[in-house]
Amino acid sequence: MAEARANHEAILLEDGRVLIAGGLDDGGPLDGAELYDPSSGDFEEAGHMTSPRLEGSATLLSDGTVLLAGGADGANQGIITSSTATADLFDPATGKFSEAGRMGSSRFGHAAVRLGNGKVLIAGGLKQSSTATISLSTAELFDPATGKFSPTGSMSSPRADFTATLLSDGRVLVTGGFNATKTSFSTLDSAEIYDPATGAFTQAGSLNAPRSGHTATLLNDGRVLIANGQGDAGHLYSCELFDPKTGSFELTGESPSDPVGHAAILLPDGRVLLAGGFTSGVGDVVVQLRSTALYEAGEFVQGPLMLAPRANFTATLLQDGRVLVAGGWSEGGEYIASAELLLP
Repeated sequence: MAEARANHEAILLEDGRVLIAGGLDDGGPLDGAELYDPSSGDFEEAGHMTSPRLEGSATLLSDGTVLLAGGADGANQGIITSSTATADLFDPATGKFSEAGRMGSSRFGHAAVRLGNGKVLIAGGLKQSSTATISLSTAELFDPATGKFSPTGSMSSPRADFTATLLSDGRVLVTGGFNATKTSFSTLDSAEIYDPATGAFTQAGSLNAPRSGHTATLLNDGRVLIANGQGDAGHLYSCELFDPKTGSFELTGESPSDPVGHAAILLPDGRVLLAGGFTSGVGDVVVQLRSTALYEAGEFVQGPLMLAPRANFTATLLQDGRVLVAGGWSEGGEYIASAELLLP
């Protein structure tokens, strides 16, 4: 890539290219973006957002444009100092960014999901103030027809570093995360469901273990695979399935993949690829060696090794079934610009 970056956003455009935007490098949060073209295998610079965005969100809208919302816009030696409520729209036809209004609250580490009606649900995350970093329970909707954000129902618990998954019936499953206040920190095992028809969140049972930094992948049968993450006692290798028919969570074995900072992708053949991440070594946190795992029918097997060890990167399924892996940080905490293609 043109810039080394981690904790950035990557999203597949309708024309098959991949937009990569924001993130973090040694200089702090980034506002730059670039495009990957699978036909040429090249990256090219794609301008700048109106604000740096670290741990923001990128959502493909129904008209082919991309909404980039929130994120941290200030950091000092990797410590976040400020967050933003701004948003941008990226138009692939012109290759330009434009302002898209402001959210009701600044936030980063939140979740964003495009609903069946074309609106975008943005929920939770963290708000950085001069005195504390606090988890949020609030949620809002972006309406592409009006270009405005408006409040919707709030979650039952403030949470950040959680997952939000669009279910087959149009509802959104929210799982886990952590709740940070000025005086406390707790990892969550709770789950809830957002119903666009009512604009409300309702409780949806509990995970088998509190976890944050996990992934959630909608399977072809409508269930959701929830994998790995960080628990109260350390990193988790356990995985579980949520069944919307029963509203229950069920353990489904342990992943051999690294539990935090990994990526999860549903492949065209129905398997789930878990790739990369980091685990706690002796002393400092170190990146594990390039590991991947494949999940199918309740079982995990080791997958192909990546060419480089990396965590907090992006993995994007291309239209031809290959997976673009880009950026992240490597052993020693170095931000990397390299990219590779996984051939599942």
